[in-house]
Amino acid sequence: MKDRITKNPVCEFATLVAAVCAITQLTSTAIARPIGVDVSSYQGTPNWGSAASCGVVFAFAKATEGVSINDGDFSYNMNNGKAAGVYMGAYHFAHPNLNSPGSEDSHFWGVAGGYIKNDGKSIMPVLDFEVFSGVVGASSYSAWANAWCDDVSNDAQNNGVNVRPILYTSACNGCDFNSTVSQWISWIADYNGQSAQTGTPWSTCSSCNVWGGDNWDLWQYTDAASTCGISGGADGDVFNGSTADLQATILIANAPAQPNYASCVGPISMNANGTLEIFGVGANTDIWHKWQTSPNSGWSSWTDLNNPRSIAGPAVSRDLNGTLQVFVATQGGNIWHNYQFVGGGWNGWVSQGGTGITNLVAVTN
Repeated sequence: MKDRITKNPVCEFATLVAAVCAITQLTSTAIARPIGVDVSSYQGTPNWGSAASCGVVFAFAKATEGVSINDGDFSYNMNNGKAAGVYMGAYHFAHPNLNSPGSEDSHFWGVAGGYIKNDGKSIMPVLDFEVFSGVVGASSYSAWANAWCDDVSNDAQNNGVNVRPILYTSACNGCDFNSTVSQWISWIADYNGQSAQTGTPWSTCSSCNVWGGDNWDLWQYTDAASTCGISGGADGDVFNGSTADLQATILIANAPAQPNYASCVGPISMNANGTLEIFGVGANTDIWHKWQTSPNSGWSSWTDLNNPRSIAGPAVSRDLNGTLQVFVATQGGNIWHNYQFVGGGWNGWVSQGGTGITNLVAVTN
């Protein structure tokens, strides 16, 4: 993004030829992957009608940074972008090294909350994570990002809106996170010179993809796109799918409701201590968990174990140590695995690969 303060030279190195290829004029030509841009006050006041006429389908506008900085053109961009028919989302530039996730969420929501609504024009809010020099108020970069996204989700829910935030990071900085952040929509920056319509952001640092395999939702493929209605260069983005896929994935109007617990009860298993544990898929497609706190009567409340877009499972079994092992299939038939630590707590979801798998059984031999 235009206000990034650090750059990974491995991720952002490109040859002169690749750079020239990346500076392209957006047109209204029919394309498979919808084109987007992200802007801040560095782009001034774009002509959103012109941008839309040249094929811009979606855009993200900077709202806030840290706990005190507001973007002066945020309201202009959100209002005029939506009026031109562009799907608009708000992003927050994080300083995890200086502030707690809760304090940065409060600042962001105070500025952007009124624009995060179920109006058919708003897309999911974004955490722009580019600073990796320590964390405040969390144990790791993943914990900080998860806490911020959870807080924003709760803020939205309190306003009657369901969201699933987007996490922006570079391909190589993906190695600074663990698989627990795979619950959020991915937006990966990699200026590798590949075609935005056929390439992938994971040509660089592919081992850092905590979302698994070659999975990605959004790709910032250049910071030098020539875009109608926007003076100077802008960050160019694409969504990994069709416009219908984009609407189903990042349009707030299509976000799933919170779980109806009466309909999400699934497998029941027993852990090493003989405690009954219940798992199921909620209406928000996350895996939910509830456990027995005392024989016959005592139960915990439901806990969201995340891993959205579940289409099969969960399948639950115990390993040799009595540890509960949970498996689920997500869209595309990829298998994800999570396990419970002895004494409580969860490892986090890790992809096991696979394609087109829709029936799961977990068995202890």
